[in-house]
Amino acid sequence: MNRKLLVSIGVILLIATINSFSKEKSENIKIMYFHATERCQGCLALEGNVVKSVNELYETELKAEMYNYDSIDFLAEENEKFVELYKIETQTLIISKVVDGKEVKWINLDKIWDYAGSYPKMKKYIDREMKKLLKS
Repeated sequence: MNRKLLVSIGVILLIATINSFSKEKSENIKIMYFHATERCQGCLALEGNVVKSVNELYETELKAEMYNYDSIDFLAEENEKFVELYKIETQTLIISKVVDGKEVKWINLDKIWDYAGSYPKMKKYIDREMKKLLKS
């Protein structure tokens, strides 16, 4: 009798554990650098600092595919949806929180040009804004 009771309790606990895992929300961060089709040296350098910052700050998260980085031509016809959604007018960096496949919050890091000449300031800016996004 005691053995049956212990097995039953064990099965109930196992089912409860499985159910709690299946109800967890999947969360992902999208990091999107939007650029023009034609790019000057300054634009390429800016993107270089963005990529270097993202790779250094979030290496683990990128490898685990918790964060995804994309470089997107906002002037390309197939990307018009982004221009409308994020109100893009020039090169910018958008960070977006996606929960269960649905975007729940995004931030436009439109001050990246202010830090284009300083990689350390750029990195600090990106990290500060990412922390704001993650807290929300």
